[in-house]
Amino acid sequence: MACHYCGITALGCCGCDAPHAGLTTLGNHFPGFGLLSSKTVLHEFGLHLSALLLAEDSEHKASIDKSVSEGLLGKVGRCTLSAAIQQLALKMAQQLGQEILPTLEKILADDEKLKKQARAKAEAAAIERAKAVAETAARETATKIANLKMSEIEARFALNKFVDDELSWVKHVPREETEKRILRAAENTPVVVQNFKIPPKLATQVPRLALYDFLVLCDNSGSMDTDRDERKRTQESTVLGLFRILRQLGSDRPFSIIPFEGDQFDNPPDESAVNKALSAFRYRTGANALDGLNTRILPKLEDLMEQQALPPTVVVVITDGDVGDVHKFGERIASFKSYLTQYKAKAAAVLFLICRVGGSSSAANSLRKLNENDSIKDMILYSEERLDSKLVTGDLNTYTGYVVGELLKAMERRITKH
Repeated sequence: MACHYCGITALGCCGCDAPHAGLTTLGNHFPGFGLLSSKTVLHEFGLHLSALLLAEDSEHKASIDKSVSEGLLGKVGRCTLSAAIQQLALKMAQQLGQEILPTLEKILADDEKLKKQARAKAEAAAIERAKAVAETAARETATKIANLKMSEIEARFALNKFVDDELSWVKHVPREETEKRILRAAENTPVVVQNFKIPPKLATQVPRLALYDFLVLCDNSGSMDTDRDERKRTQESTVLGLFRILRQLGSDRPFSIIPFEGDQFDNPPDESAVNKALSAFRYRTGANALDGLNTRILPKLEDLMEQQALPPTVVVVITDGDVGDVHKFGERIASFKSYLTQYKAKAAAVLFLICRVGGSSSAANSLRKLNENDSIKDMILYSEERLDSKLVTGDLNTYTGYVVGELLKAMERRITKH
């Protein structure tokens, strides 16, 4: 154990290791350099010498005891012995006096040398450990970078193929602009996949979303604003999560938040603006999803199609009830699909994802009929799991990853059907 006064590591320290009760010490430790002089050095030497000679296991003490009891020392008088000891002390002092300083300095020099060697050895070992740690970290970092780069390359290849196969009908957007979006989305895909916990099998499909405009049709009927469950909060989380993942992908495509009734909000610049738009909703309408579809979504898309300017578009519908008349809802989508076919747009032109919040079994049964409608299966998917059952408090990214998984499932299903 190193002494808390001097920190000796090579010589050791009497204060910590082997204190002698008779030494002039401070807490079993020599007081230090402030009082140091020849007198204190020689006095300390004498004390240590006396202690060593008087130790119980000292062979010198045993031989003297034997001479006192059996030999010459026991046969002479005290005065004679004292005079002899005085002469011995004088002789030993002359001999030792010549050796004390050079021997003491040599011991201290050797100790300092040992300390330097120990320090150098420790420093060398520390450097080797640091090198090993740095090399391991460098290898791990290089592997991560290589994996991310490979993910980026795979995403770029898959996205180029998707554009060629499914979006070749888009003529109003220069290919150079599309290429920039592909590159940006592919570069961001590996990090987005990690952040939102996207399943690996969907990783190469995620960047597709960056090529689409998003129209989010939100339920602001009175039943949504209730304390009974998480309907309103789930809807708000869904909108915010979609906006977040698209912007992290590097998408610069339009993003619109559209209530069934009331003002719509186009292209919010940041998440704060998204929250502000959602907080402005008035939950006292009697409108339903079919109303919103007929008045706020499809007319705009049909106008763009007539102008040969329809962008790839995702329409997300969030509702806590059915869509109105589910048969008419399906017919309206089928009519829109015919409109697209007339203008030679492929199946990937517009994707509808219908999401339910709340526990209405009648709404669930009604909406399920949309998935059973063969005429629109390549354009629409009703996500049968209620969204509020998937939302985990404080983990918006993981929840958003689930929603995106449903979107990609719908997209893949449509492409396969097509």
